[in-house]
Amino acid sequence: MNGFIRNNTGKEQTEDIKDSLYKKSQDMYSDIRNNVLDLNFHFNLTHTEYSFIKFLFKHELEYDVNTIFLARELKDILLESSSLKEDNSDTVLIKLNGTKLTYIYHLISNVKVKGLEDPDSETFAQVLIKIADMSKILNYYDIKLKDYSSHIMDWVSSFQDSVTYELKPE
Repeated sequence: MNGFIRNNTGKEQTEDIKDSLYKKSQDMYSDIRNNVLDLNFHFNLTHTEYSFIKFLFKHELEYDVNTIFLARELKDILLESSSLKEDNSDTVLIKLNGTKLTYIYHLISNVKVKGLEDPDSETFAQVLIKIADMSKILNYYDIKLKDYSSHIMDWVSSFQDSVTYELKPE
């Protein structure tokens, strides 16, 4: 994307060429955005963490009209799907995307555990840390997408003779 913007100024071009450049940039942005939205993660949980999450979803969490459908959507992923990969190690891999990760966080964010000495407290903390780590990756890509969108708008503005735009190095 940056190379395309850097190599195509749009200055002294016909309106058709400017429109074509803009369309090409929008297509590139759309492809990048779709790739980010389709990005899947492996939520790596220990068997203890997975059992804790599974117990929460099956027995502890309370659902209302707003959350029952989120939980139903996660049911296949968390409890009975081919997205689960349990091997002989101490790891359970759950394949999910950013939306599903957000759903999990939303549903478990009100869970309460008692005392720091309770094993569930440490398990819950570890699950939240893993969610936070994956969220940082998603936030990075979200910021990049916003930067690309802003760069495209600034770049298109520079098609006018009186406007200049210089893409900052990353």
